[in-house]
Amino acid sequence: PLGFAYEADGAHTGVDELEPGIPPPGSESTCEEDNSCPAPMYSVNGKYVGDYSNNPKIFDKSLDRQADFGLDTIEALYYRPIGDWLGYGEFSVSVLFDVENYDRDIFYFCHIHSGMSGRIKFLDATDHMIQEENEPALPYIYDNPSAFDEECGTYGLKQYQLPHPQCPSMFVCQKNQMSAKLKQYSECYDAMNCAMAVGMTTKVEDEISLFIHQMIPHHQNAVNMAKTLLHSDKISCYDLTLETNDCLLNVLLVSIINSQNHQIQVMRGVLESKGLKEDYDCDVAVSGDFTSEDEKRAAAESEDYKLQTDDKPEVPVEPEDTREVSEDNTDSKPMSSEDMTAEENLDSSGSKTTASFLMSIVLCSISLVL
Repeated sequence: PLGFAYEADGAHTGVDELEPGIPPPGSESTCEEDNSCPAPMYSVNGKYVGDYSNNPKIFDKSLDRQADFGLDTIEALYYRPIGDWLGYGEFSVSVLFDVENYDRDIFYFCHIHSGMSGRIKFLDATDHMIQEENEPALPYIYDNPSAFDEECGTYGLKQYQLPHPQCPSMFVCQKNQMSAKLKQYSECYDAMNCAMAVGMTTKVEDEISLFIHQMIPHHQNAVNMAKTLLHSDKISCYDLTLETNDCLLNVLLVSIINSQNHQIQVMRGVLESKGLKEDYDCDVAVSGDFTSEDEKRAAAESEDYKLQTDDKPEVPVEPEDTREVSEDNTDSKPMSSEDMTAEENLDSSGSKTTASFLMSIVLCSISLVL
């Protein structure tokens, strides 16, 4: 759910959020005394789910104000399966900022995923910004996807395109047999798998950090794979509550993105709370021929290979000797009846010898069994 804070990332960094008991920093407001400070008010299907209100248009109540503005109710629903979540109806949030002597910017953020803050500026009655400077500062720069990442539906993968010194020559084989579109899709997987391989070569601080440093790239790869498939045109689902194969897969992909991104945040939080390094990478160069046997076989059968072999001189083949035997050749005489009889006897004795040998093997096998 969307949250609001006086500095970027709100609850993720422990800064003041817009809540009924927190007055705007630097203001002269005493709104904390009766829990009337500016705060978001969350609704589902047009029905407000909290008790607090500083806006009678949404929820009119007595001055006995409460601190519940609906966040606890709303946030719990975001962890439910997307099919259930869609059935809840429309979610909305409203904020009435009625403290007049505050002139700084505020921020919106996501309560589940960090690093997603945006700046909100206040306007006066003439629609001019009350403060033109960007204060407080946003502590990070937004990611601008490269052209390659825009094709893949990801970010940060451009630098891991193959060839890469820390990755094998390929992760997806037989690209020369693919259509141009499938080849481009496969190259996205090559890059994201390379990013995971690079990320999972780490140094060691302790058992916990090793697990996290290895697991974060693994999770990020799953997120990238899910994003790339969703970005393709291969999933057709107009209603995520249907149980078609595409809809079930769509739900699975969204679940992977949401759950594993959240788990990445949890793991990074553990590293920070324990004073462990955020990253502890080590460079491991990859060398050697990692071409698959399928690729080698395909290359051998390619047109280029055939053209190369066509240039080689042909080796003459000796013709079979079809010459007729000369009548003068005294070495070649017709076989006599005695010779033929001797040859037949030889064949017969050879067959008998073979039969006797096989019978001996059978008898030996039987005796072993007995």
